[in-house]
Amino acid sequence: MMKKNLLNKVSATVLAGLMLCSIAGCGEEVDAGTAETSQEELTLQDVTEDATGAATSDDAGTMATSADQESLEDLYISKVLSAAGNVPMDVQETLVDDFDGDGDKEAFVFLGGEVEDVLGSNGSLWFVSDDSCEEILAQKNIAVNKKGSVFEPLTVENVKIVMLTEAYVSEAYSQIFFVKDGKCEESRISGTGYVYTDEKIDGFSVSHPAYDMCVEYEIGADESEKMVTGHTWKNYYAYFDKDKQDFCYYDAHTITEEELASICGMDLATEIRNEGFQVDEIYRVDNGVVIVNYSKKTQDGNTVSIEYHNASFYEKNKQFLDFGTDGDKPWQKSDQGGIYSF
Repeated sequence: MMKKNLLNKVSATVLAGLMLCSIAGCGEEVDAGTAETSQEELTLQDVTEDATGAATSDDAGTMATSADQESLEDLYISKVLSAAGNVPMDVQETLVDDFDGDGDKEAFVFLGGEVEDVLGSNGSLWFVSDDSCEEILAQKNIAVNKKGSVFEPLTVENVKIVMLTEAYVSEAYSQIFFVKDGKCEESRISGTGYVYTDEKIDGFSVSHPAYDMCVEYEIGADESEKMVTGHTWKNYYAYFDKDKQDFCYYDAHTITEEELASICGMDLATEIRNEGFQVDEIYRVDNGVVIVNYSKKTQDGNTVSIEYHNASFYEKNKQFLDFGTDGDKPWQKSDQGGIYSF
């Protein structure tokens, strides 16, 4: 039914155009207003309404059939292909919904190359509505999940969010988008790390990759000559702000060693020093995670090496977070390597 309605609209547009061309060819003048009203304008919203209306039944209400949905998705893809030109098309996936609840449909369309086991599909992401068709994410390696989809949609505080994972061999970044007033907006934490939930901690964890495990340099060397090595993945923490309608990182502030001991119920700073380390910055994140940066400096001749570590204690359950790091003590197992900074 939807295909018939769609064909009727296309036919009406084509026929109107042919009639106007014929009249113009005969030398007769055509009023501009008449010409505008003689042609039916085919929009994505028109097709959406047709799909919804044509697929209704007495029992199902306004639920569209799978065939209608596929036709609608094909239209979105066609609009993107027209704008994108020559792009990889091994993967074509469309996510269609009324994302901002204004009654109009929008779509996210992914066009990508052949899927690889680790890196997923290299492609681009487009946002399509009646009023726009724009590339919102240029060529990136996007992971394909176990369901065979690049999209990871979720709803937080009644906000529909579209998430994709930019994938590399040893790093991942969450690309996050939502729709507001018919326009696509990118989250303020999009692309900063990999977002996931951990049942042991409230809110969202965001894994930040970095090379900051060890610094090595010759005495007297310039800052630019220092060699930084060691890949680390440190969790920062985020929440969904109802007022901003977006994700935000929790703030953090420095605390003293005495405050640290009161929170942990032990003199953690002294215990770290007893293992031969120097205690550096101590932070309390507003979600209740307390983080201690500590380091150890060694010297071999003129070569200086500094290794960086950290410990994370969760105030809510009075336990150190366990990241599976080698060590006999709980605070050693909470080490993610590198330097935390806020």
